[in-house]
Amino acid sequence: MRTVLGAICVAAACASTTWARDPSTPPVLGEPPDGSEHSPAATPNRAQDRYDSETRSKSDEMLATAVHDSLSHDKRVNAMQLRVSAQQGVVQLTGTVPREADRNAAETIARRVAGVRDVRNQIKVEASPATPGTSAIPERLHP
Repeated sequence: MRTVLGAICVAAACASTTWARDPSTPPVLGEPPDGSEHSPAATPNRAQDRYDSETRSKSDEMLATAVHDSLSHDKRVNAMQLRVSAQQGVVQLTGTVPREADRNAAETIARRVAGVRDVRNQIKVEASPATPGTSAIPERLHP
């Protein structure tokens, strides 16, 4: 019984040494790579492209969030009316504000955020809707 069990252990040890290689050594020419690289669609260029796109989008997303947070904390701008996006450090501001001064303030605030390389200010200035009682159309008080 011991010899059979011993033989099985020896066979398993020999088999594992031929099937697995030390992960710290590079594969030999013609040896299949490890892990997910068995997939025919996985290539070094595709992996690098995916890594670049994932890391870039995360940092751009964080930059856009930081700019929007700065706009939200500044009392000169109503950040609820603005949208912020970023691509490779270039921030794009869109939305509407009631005054040109608000538009300029939003751009100034965005430029002060760390990591912003440039700002594309596409905010439109539109006069705010009339407040109640100031409409050009006469109001009827009671019918």
